Amino acid sequence: ELYEFLTQSIYHLDQFEQDKLTNFHLQFSLQLASLMGFGIHDQYTPETPILDLQNGSYVATTHKHSLEFVDGKYAEVISQLNSLSLFEGHTIALNREQRLELIHLLIRYLQLHVNGMGKIKSLEVLPEIL
Repeated sequence: ELYEFLTQSIYHLDQFEQDKLTNFHLQFSLQLASLMGFGIHDQYTPETPILDLQNGSYVATTHKHSLEFVDGKYAEVISQLNSLSLFEGHTIALNREQRLELIHLLIRYLQLHVNGMGKIKSLEVLPEIL
């Protein structure tokens, strides 16, 4: 299933128009995490507006045992992106700074769940291309 996801992603990445790929990297990260077994559960709601990055779920309040949280607009946008197919992300309007902050948050999420995942050096290049 992971191989199929990767090949289909690369194929569609090559076929889609540039303006429809603005949030591709964000959705790709979310779906990759899901396929690897640690996707984000639940959805953002007014009752559960905080994303607990360590547990991968939306919660009502922060917990003392978990120190990694996302709240506000970014928690809501992650939930929206997570509910769309890989190539529907362009329907969510985000500016360059918002996309950059979201990719930082999603990389932090991946780092929490992938043992030995170090610093992603290509992240320093992203501001140049976003």
